[in-house]
Amino acid sequence: MGSPFHGPRHRSWLSDTVIFAAVFVIVLLATVITDILNGPADPPAYLVGLCGAAGSALFGAVSSDKSKREREIIVDAAVAKDRSLRTEQRVDALVEFAANEHPEDAHRIPPKAAGDTTDRKEGTP
Repeated sequence: MGSPFHGPRHRSWLSDTVIFAAVFVIVLLATVITDILNGPADPPAYLVGLCGAAGSALFGAVSSDKSKREREIIVDAAVAKDRSLRTEQRVDALVEFAANEHPEDAHRIPPKAAGDTTDRKEGTP
């Protein structure tokens, strides 16, 4: 079953950061309204404590979403590297095929880059 937000939740409008930001704003408004209605008396301690807990949960959610994004970037980089190696292997195979099919034009095929020591058939240096 797919996700209703068309992708990872940490990248959607329903991420942990957005949820806890909304909770934090609601708790903060409740604390401010209670403080205004109480007059000169201090707001109830439980609301002040709840406001602190909501703030710490918000910072935890931001950190969690950030670490999920960083893991996603690492996975994307690995996939991109794998694709680039496969593409290089295909290009090398096509170059070899072209050189065998048209040996009279093999001199027109550019050499590998000067610093390129990768054996593309193996994918290792």
